[in-house]
Amino acid sequence: MRSLKSGLRILNEFSLANGELTVTEIANRLQMTKSQVSRMLAAFREEGWVTQNPVTRGFGIGIAAYAAGARFLNSDRLARAALPIMRTVVDRCGFTCTLSVLDRVRPLYLLGIDGSISADFASRVGSYFHYHATAPGKLLTAFASEPVRAALMRSSLVRLTPQTIVDLADLRKELKAIRERGYAVSLAERTAGIGAIAVPVFGAQDGCLAALGIAYPLSLVSPEKHPYYASILHACARDLSLRMGAIEYQFANQ
Repeated sequence: MRSLKSGLRILNEFSLANGELTVTEIANRLQMTKSQVSRMLAAFREEGWVTQNPVTRGFGIGIAAYAAGARFLNSDRLARAALPIMRTVVDRCGFTCTLSVLDRVRPLYLLGIDGSISADFASRVGSYFHYHATAPGKLLTAFASEPVRAALMRSSLVRLTPQTIVDLADLRKELKAIRERGYAVSLAERTAGIGAIAVPVFGAQDGCLAALGIAYPLSLVSPEKHPYYASILHACARDLSLRMGAIEYQFANQ
């Protein structure tokens, strides 16, 4: 079991990386010996879970890992139900649509569909992101259970742009406002020039399952337009929530 856990920890590092990882990098991050990491990576490479660059000797995700991930999207009830609804969002808004979820206490871009006016977010599917610097992250935090919210807010508030919220008291006020109005907004808080709006998707137990959102060039949507786009997202999130077993959607008429 220790070997299995060590192997899973190594594979998990690739879900957090933006590019290749070397044996030394992984060993340092996980406080494992390089020989142990090297042996496991060799086994993963043989089975297709990782690939190795012959020039840099770095390792990246293999096709077997991609196939497993694709199987998840094909079999997951939320992902299957969300895709046609996300296409409706794109048709109505013209902007990139995203669906994000919490993986324990880490926000994850689960699905993305590019709109005619792209903000280059669909390409980030499968990546984790800071909870405090994005509309989906703040939305998921605001509607999470109290223990999950507390766990999220124990992490440091990294400044990604000059607009990123890095004061915990300010963030708490923002999360309270999100719960009251039913949507979250990000104004260049993660990426300069990019805005985003996200609304909650609920399930049978009234818990927040996901954040349905749009991302757009900041110059194209003024603050006065936020309620309009939020209303489009609420209507679509209501349909998705009902498909996921919710009895009602409290923000449907906003």
